[in-house]
Amino acid sequence: MTYQPLFDLSILQEMDDSNFITQIISLYLEDTPKNLAEIKEAAANNDFSGVEKRIHKLKGSTAIFQSQQILDTIDELHESANGENKDGRLHDLVIKLENEYELLRNALNEYLAILKINA
Repeated sequence: MTYQPLFDLSILQEMDDSNFITQIISLYLEDTPKNLAEIKEAAANNDFSGVEKRIHKLKGSTAIFQSQQILDTIDELHESANGENKDGRLHDLVIKLENEYELLRNALNEYLAILKINA
């Protein structure tokens, strides 16, 4: 198993603006829990198009952080929802996504704390 970092901010760091980076991370951390709750609710209701719509939104906002683990899980969720959960994995994938987000959230909060110290 190859180690993958939880995130890569190289895209944002090219802008060389720590205030902008802080704002982007803060918005992501503020918006994502609501999006995850909507994904979970749609999955619980077998609303497959609702799952797909919400994971598409999450994929766009997560891509800037290059969090490959979450992006891979989103792709798996898309496949499961697109197949109307015939693989029976949808609910487990939602839990996996929530757990991966928690790891990313903690890492991004640590990064924000470092930015504040160095400001």
